[in-house]
Amino acid sequence: MRSAAVLFILILGGLAFIPAATTAQPSYQPTMLLTCTVDSPGAELRLHVIPEVEVLYKIAPTVMEVLVRHPSDVVLLKSLGYRPVVVHSDLEAFYASRLHQPQHVDIPKGSMGGYLTFAEVVLQLDLWRQKYPKLITARQSLGKSHESRDLWVVKISDNADTDENEPEIYVETLIHSREPAGLMSMMRCVEYLLENYGKDPMVTDLVDNREIWYVPVANPDGYEYNQSYRPNGGGMWRKNRWKSGSTIYGVDLNRNWSYKWGYDSRGSSSNRSSATYRGTGPFSEPETKNISTFINARKAKGMTTAWDIHTYSALLMWPYGYANVLSPRHSAYAEMAVDMAAENNYTSGPIYSTIYAANGTTVDWFEGDAGLWGWTPEIGHRSGDGFWPPTNRIWPLTEENLHMLLTGIQYAGPYLVTRSITVKEVGNNNGAYDPGEKIEVTCVVRNKGVVTTSGAEAKIESASPYVVTEVGTASLGNIPNVTDANNNSTPLRVRLLESTPPGTDLLLHLVYEFNGHVLKTPLNLICGAGKVLVNDTCEAGTWTLGVPGDTAVRGKWAWGDPYATYATHNNKYLVQSGNDHTTGTGRFCYVTGNMNTSNGDSDDVDSGKTTLMTPVLDLSSARNPYIEYWRWFMDHGPVPNNDALVVSVTNDNGTTWKEVEKVTYSDMAWRRFSFKLRDFFKPTNQVRLRFVATDDPDDSFCEALVDDLKVTDYDDGVRISLGGSTKIGQTAFIDMTATRSASRSYVAAVALGDEPGIPVAGPRVIPLNQDPLFYSFWNLPVIFQNFAGTLTGSGTGQARVAIPNNPGLVGVTFYAAFLTLDPAAPGRIRDISPPIAIIIAPMD
Repeated sequence: MRSAAVLFILILGGLAFIPAATTAQPSYQPTMLLTCTVDSPGAELRLHVIPEVEVLYKIAPTVMEVLVRHPSDVVLLKSLGYRPVVVHSDLEAFYASRLHQPQHVDIPKGSMGGYLTFAEVVLQLDLWRQKYPKLITARQSLGKSHESRDLWVVKISDNADTDENEPEIYVETLIHSREPAGLMSMMRCVEYLLENYGKDPMVTDLVDNREIWYVPVANPDGYEYNQSYRPNGGGMWRKNRWKSGSTIYGVDLNRNWSYKWGYDSRGSSSNRSSATYRGTGPFSEPETKNISTFINARKAKGMTTAWDIHTYSALLMWPYGYANVLSPRHSAYAEMAVDMAAENNYTSGPIYSTIYAANGTTVDWFEGDAGLWGWTPEIGHRSGDGFWPPTNRIWPLTEENLHMLLTGIQYAGPYLVTRSITVKEVGNNNGAYDPGEKIEVTCVVRNKGVVTTSGAEAKIESASPYVVTEVGTASLGNIPNVTDANNNSTPLRVRLLESTPPGTDLLLHLVYEFNGHVLKTPLNLICGAGKVLVNDTCEAGTWTLGVPGDTAVRGKWAWGDPYATYATHNNKYLVQSGNDHTTGTGRFCYVTGNMNTSNGDSDDVDSGKTTLMTPVLDLSSARNPYIEYWRWFMDHGPVPNNDALVVSVTNDNGTTWKEVEKVTYSDMAWRRFSFKLRDFFKPTNQVRLRFVATDDPDDSFCEALVDDLKVTDYDDGVRISLGGSTKIGQTAFIDMTATRSASRSYVAAVALGDEPGIPVAGPRVIPLNQDPLFYSFWNLPVIFQNFAGTLTGSGTGQARVAIPNNPGLVGVTFYAAFLTLDPAAPGRIRDISPPIAIIIAPMD
């Protein structure tokens, strides 16, 4: 997170607002968008209470954006000294002009310029129920609207038809019927949850441990009315369809809730023609009455959090809106909002101070009367989106809000996040995790969820046969919301076997278990210190950019200081990092396209592949090299994971390649990848890496970056030396030292001449199918004694070579090496020493 993420949404307390039609058409007048200059705080306040005017946002210190319904309203504003300027004389027609049938396939496509109609929403809910009957309930009605349409609700959980004892979250959209971008974000998120259950651990964990209720259309009458007069989208009716006699005025359903209902005439209106008309009393409308009844019933079942999703202004807000009064939980809201808005970068804060005064709203009621945590985002941006964003903005908006909605689901119950992890070597304090040493792990965690954890535990796990767990579990206790806990008093501890091969990935995971959740964090520890052979921070630009056969028409690999690029307006959805990975003074890396622009569609990989290759690496002297690099990959489009970054390695300068990894998922972050060269090839002096980014088909943003190539050789520490006499008729002693491998079984090998199997020019596998292990092409008697054994506690061993008293051996070279055996796979070689060459000398 990603890329990716999940959803939940709620209609917030009256945020995005627009004009109210005052009568049933045919006297309908198109909505006009104006800007008005306000010269004083008093003038701004008076603007809010003019019934004919709907105030949207303050777009500059003295400029307000407003909506009106009739040219006479412009005259009225002029007479009051506001200096109105018409931006769009027919806002509905402007919105409709930007809508068309969508090409994206990853969210349900609607017939209103890409937006779903009410009937299409109902059909999609039924299709999901047919496809995922265990995960989503059949739609249920919460009751009827004024015009007798059902308020449909569905629930997502791992056993959707069972009422389980799990934290619950409520999400609604379209309480204001002209805000379908919120609906589409919800529908995308629902689909993401359903399709990724059992595939994505995070999604699976949430669906297993939450009950998520969705009301996609909280104002069906208003939404249907918009479709009736603007069937291709763009309708600006906001309220419900309440009638007063024969005239339809409508009630703003986001001003009709009981908490602080009618608090003042700035945050709602008693005028029936106003866009913010609050109704005749709290819950006077069947829509709000039915929804509040449902929420009150679910509180006893474990509902903790409610969302009311609106458009537009790129905001994430919480109570209160009725006055400049902070919630008692304000600091917790603010902390959680930082996490929720980490990817879309929405501005966050209380409704009143973040957007404007609004009373009788859903979100104020969520907290003030229902005792829930209440959230209300304003999806979309002031620059270019509006209430009906263009069709080509539907998909990007749903994507930029996945993380926010997923995090909201996480935080609806108990949810631990890591503040810090400390890993301590308990041994020789050389900074490495050596064989035979112990490792202690402590952590600081924070409960970001709104429910106190119960009996939380930290655990350490490893799938490595070389890791022995000594202290595997530590209690973290019951942790309240936005509170830390740690295991400093009980460090988790593992011990590495003496036989652990240097360079081995220890496969350690720090695991948190709490309230049914199991969350794992890899620790990425490797045995041994290692010797760095290559450390290329990519500051010099020496790699090969492009090869014959590349087909990309744009976004080819380049070297330089990367520019940040985005997929959405106002630089809100990052697709290409604006920084390299190297810490400190590093600036440069390799990037697919690097034009000086923030537009992610201007220089991403398009219509084919582009190739990047490292210089040739001489690793012929390496014994056990590990290669690592950092990379960034983004595939941002309608069909996830159909583009790729493929990384391959060769040891013959490109004649033969083997695939190391294939990245098809989006990350929006620098990620480290490491592999053992010997898993693919023997080290040679012709090793190279190849990075191929491919955009096929050309339907998305495809960006890749590579930085910080490093090769580390993990020496096994096995060494041999010669003692005694090398003269004929004497005894030579071959001593082995492997202090990090105490108690490991070993064998010694010898060969006369440069025979296959003995590691003369580097490590080679020596067959162990002869007993004694001895190669002689001179028909000489066996000269090895004590050729096998077990290393002492200090890691030493010895073989005695009794050299025959044969003058014919004088001047002959024999090669000797020691091998240690892998205790995890008996008979398999673990480590091998560099060979030594011994020339047999004559007797004095």
